[in-house]
Amino acid sequence: MTRSQPNLNRRALVLGAALAPLIPVAWASAGAVPPALGEFGPMFRKMRYRPNDGVLFWWMKGAKYGQIHNEVRPFHGIEACAITRVTTTPAGWSVDVLEHIFYTDLESGRLLESMTNPFTGKTLDYKRTPARPFTMQYHSDGSLDLPSEIGGAKFESDRKKAILTVHGDEIWVSDDAATKMLPASGAAVYSAEWSTFRCRMTDLADKSLTFVPASLHLQGLGGWQGWMQMGDQPGGLISRIVGSKVATFDEVPETWRALLAKAHPDVARDPIGSLGSR
Repeated sequence: MTRSQPNLNRRALVLGAALAPLIPVAWASAGAVPPALGEFGPMFRKMRYRPNDGVLFWWMKGAKYGQIHNEVRPFHGIEACAITRVTTTPAGWSVDVLEHIFYTDLESGRLLESMTNPFTGKTLDYKRTPARPFTMQYHSDGSLDLPSEIGGAKFESDRKKAILTVHGDEIWVSDDAATKMLPASGAAVYSAEWSTFRCRMTDLADKSLTFVPASLHLQGLGGWQGWMQMGDQPGGLISRIVGSKVATFDEVPETWRALLAKAHPDVARDPIGSLGSR
């Protein structure tokens, strides 16, 4: 395990592996935090999560594209949301997360069950991998211990120095990462992502606020997924995603809530309960 400053993206999306379970990854550096925002740890917690104990939701929408040489073709849409609970601990805080990611038909928005490969013309069948909640433990300075192994596969992450940009009342934090998953058998899975988080400086500085709205823009690169039946074709996948942090389940886009109700009615009835008890 290694300890490092966390990035502001949702623990990392291993985009090349299908935006599949979000894995916590680390910031190489927090950069210069504006004096009005105080120490990095509390600022990070407030921007990425919330300063007090409670729940929040990060919703995300986007699409995944295939690229071969200079040709880019769309594969499917992405609808996702991370149900999140924050709890203060003696060392810092913990975060319980359950994230459901749905691949959708780009035209109808319906849950993807099959599609035509835009490059080969083959009919592809898609089956979702069940999501399970996981917990991250943060230290008060905003750092966390990174796993060296995830689900039996070795995990490596190369973080670049985060870029913090302030203009007027807006603050952005940009973060670049490259990851490698080495399964016990089979080829290594590589991915890269570029995330930018944005919120208002005055919200972060306001000590009376227990929730700060924030937005996300993310782009990612990764290899072909097995179900796409691309074999040894050159190229790979591009993901393009936007999202926002909201305080309540009802603020999550109705399109995702409808997909959740169809696929996991038990979670839709009690989203916070799906995280389990502490």
